[in-house]
Amino acid sequence: SDITFLVGNDVKQIYAHKAVLKLRSEHFRIMFQDHWKEGKQSQIQIKQFSYPSYRSFLKYLYCDEIDLPAEECIELVTLAHCYCKKSLEQRCENLIQESITI
Repeated sequence: SDITFLVGNDVKQIYAHKAVLKLRSEHFRIMFQDHWKEGKQSQIQIKQFSYPSYRSFLKYLYCDEIDLPAEECIELVTLAHCYCKKSLEQRCENLIQESITI
């Protein structure tokens, strides 16, 4: 890996590859350009999202899979919206709708 995300208040690490993230996300493509400070960093602090949600988001970018239970997808929807991943946002919304029972 060439980038480490330090996620949450308890600072758990998630290792990733900039090349994969740039290929799968417009947000990361812009963020990892040389004229942005993040483009030169090897660690990025993420405090606004929980570890399980951010890990699931990155796994989605790598594998196109959602590995959170439907009840925990609300934060993932927010994360997908912030990172402009409409496809993930839609899949999470579908998961949540399918899990609703009377």
